[in-house]
Amino acid sequence: MGAATVPPAVRFTDHAQARMRERGITEAQVLEAVGKPWRTLTLGDRRREFQGWVSRGERRLLLRVIADDDRTVLTVVTVLATSKIAKYGAPT
Repeated sequence: MGAATVPPAVRFTDHAQARMRERGITEAQVLEAVGKPWRTLTLGDRRREFQGWVSRGERRLLLRVIADDDRTVLTVVTVLATSKIAKYGAPT
């Protein structure tokens, strides 16, 4: 696998940092999903959802990173890891 392509500037809102702490998601995992997503969805003019994968023991979870992209700074708004993979269109 090649190196991840991370935007020049990534910032995390206080809300995103709090959710990451609560959910045990690291900054490195978020940056991997943003830089080398499995899938990217456009949710609005500037809002994007970057999807990647994280493991929790034997479980594979879909990592969902919601961010605003103004082309110079990517602002991570919230982060979720879910086992409801099919619900979000990911292969199981």
